[in-house]
Amino acid sequence: MMRGKVGSLRRWIFAAALGLAGCGGAAVPSPELAAARVEVSRARWSPLAERALPELAEAEEALAQAEAEHLQRPGSAAERDAAYVARRKAERARISGLYAADLEVLHRARCSVERRRASVEPKESLPGGVAASH
Repeated sequence: MMRGKVGSLRRWIFAAALGLAGCGGAAVPSPELAAARVEVSRARWSPLAERALPELAEAEEALAQAEAEHLQRPGSAAERDAAYVARRKAERARISGLYAADLEVLHRARCSVERRRASVEPKESLPGGVAASH
């Protein structure tokens, strides 16, 4: 369900980029916007992106805002600020994916430890030192 929204946002960004390419005097994006594009792409194609879809959607929305600022006022402080926010949200998405994966590994490790403890615990013994059978 979230993938559909992310896909439509990608198409919008792609259409905006094509529109810019069609304009003869398209402005060069600020270094901040270029960095934000790279970071959002990095988060989008991360193997752990599926674990952070809400955060990834926020990053892509923030990038769309930065792209809109670039269209309206190329090189402005508003463009650079929006790009900074998009970059940070993309970093957050990547980190959230890593965090979710780490929590999953930790949970599996704890379950494994509990199973091993249960398998080596001494059986309850009956009076006289005879172990009970189950």
